[in-house]
Amino acid sequence: MRGMRWAAGAFVLMALVAGCSDDGGRDDAAASPSAPPSPSATASAPDASEQPVPEPSDVSVAPPPGTKPSAPSGACPPEGYRILEGVSDAAMGLRVVQIDLQNCGKKPIKLNGYPEIALQGDNGVRADVKIEQGSGGVSSVPSFDAAPQPITVAPGKTATSGILWRNLVEGGKSLTVDRVVVTPGPGLPAQRVDGLNIDLGTTRVLGVAPWAPGV
Repeated sequence: MRGMRWAAGAFVLMALVAGCSDDGGRDDAAASPSAPPSPSATASAPDASEQPVPEPSDVSVAPPPGTKPSAPSGACPPEGYRILEGVSDAAMGLRVVQIDLQNCGKKPIKLNGYPEIALQGDNGVRADVKIEQGSGGVSSVPSFDAAPQPITVAPGKTATSGILWRNLVEGGKSLTVDRVVVTPGPGLPAQRVDGLNIDLGTTRVLGVAPWAPGV
């Protein structure tokens, strides 16, 4: 299994240093007939893995383990931004990966809230993982649980979010996913980052930070 890219970075240090805490029978003869249940009443909720993953308009690849993310090259995608991996860190099994939106276009991009995150297996199917806005009970991390604020990303600037999980195996099948599909906001095309090595173990819970201005 490949190791994570655990490099020091401002977003990660802010997230971790600012504060983490682990913190009886029925008479059938007398009963009147009833109408059959409606399909909506009998249908079960779809499994997370059955939900389609948004089709990415662009794919970036995370750098090899032990190296820092480099400046992207190539033409800017038609939507005018790139989704990239930022710095990453780990502490006592707690994983934090920074997700950056880089405005490489010519128009400002307005964001407000959380990116939509989907983890995708090599077979293209959505992984059965609970995605939570904020730290999701994984740990107490103020930067993840801060209230979302509307931001405008000017051309050449960056917005920052992040994902958070705990690598813990408590029995059952361990899960590792390499592909993260990120939809920045309503009406904005999804993009995918490959090679992230999201080693969830058996926890199956991922927290997501709100968008914030990049540093």
